[in-house]
Amino acid sequence: MKISIIVPIYNGEVYLEKTISSLLNQPYKDIELILVNDGSTDHSLKICRKYESLDKRVIVIDQENGGISVSRNNGIIIATGDYISFIDQDDEISPNIYNVLTQAIDNCDLCIASKKNQLLNQNGEIVEETVYKYTPELISNEEDILKIIVNYRRDTASLHLWNCLYNSKIIHENGLRFNEKLKFGHEDTLFNIQYLSLCKRIQLIDEVVYNYYRRESTSTSLRQNSAYVDDFMEYANEACKAVFHRWCNKSIRKIVYTYLIRLGISLFAQYSNHEKDLKMIMRICYNATSTRHMSKRAINSVLYFCYLVTLNSVMKLGHYRIASALIKIIK
Repeated sequence: MKISIIVPIYNGEVYLEKTISSLLNQPYKDIELILVNDGSTDHSLKICRKYESLDKRVIVIDQENGGISVSRNNGIIIATGDYISFIDQDDEISPNIYNVLTQAIDNCDLCIASKKNQLLNQNGEIVEETVYKYTPELISNEEDILKIIVNYRRDTASLHLWNCLYNSKIIHENGLRFNEKLKFGHEDTLFNIQYLSLCKRIQLIDEVVYNYYRRESTSTSLRQNSAYVDDFMEYANEACKAVFHRWCNKSIRKIVYTYLIRLGISLFAQYSNHEKDLKMIMRICYNATSTRHMSKRAINSVLYFCYLVTLNSVMKLGHYRIASALIKIIK
């Protein structure tokens, strides 16, 4: 089974040598490593070209800067493997990741392995760590697959790509691509929702195969930017389109509505100070899920539940502002 490994690269010269070497030195040898240089202004392309000359499994795409979704999509277009893996340029990969994933994916559409997320400060020190340790399980029940999609089961969050192995046939035959309109993130989550909506069998693995590093940023360029609301509308509409194509009844719509509201409140906490944005988020969730069957009381119950749950994760992101805005809306 050949695996196409797609790595988007932008100004990653500090990490590239380690990342590329760790992938090429895997004991699982039947791979093609697709390195997509996204208009880097450092020596990233030079490093990629060096490895391309040393190992025939390496393929380099050099493109103008277009963003991570464009990079991944261009990698998908040329991928020839039976399976596809997405890796970031600056994370830590298990030295045996592809042996683990290929041994588990037999007759399955998707394999999800355990992972570790670490938040690093400006000095590279770990300030927060979360380990997603999954119980080995084959998921084939329709309801259980849906629960993974909407993050109903918190232990099997489908937010990330790099700890997964995807069937390239499903991707190619359905024309799946990363949404290039999304500028505020969640393009990987949307891709997973669209992919999972086509899956029949999903295998969970308990072995940790990937360590994702999230680095604290001092940038505030995205704050106070209401453009995230349009971004959220695109995400909500496309996610609902994928889910409701397979699952569609009143209870499912309420579940998806709850999922979107929670995400919307979290985004509001990060990017906005305006009550009008929160009202727009509510309207987007309502329209995307067509929850017209829900009473005002039921909707407010969902909002209050989401508010309480979301506060737990956004205490440092202006929860008083969220509380004030929601109190005005929930009558």
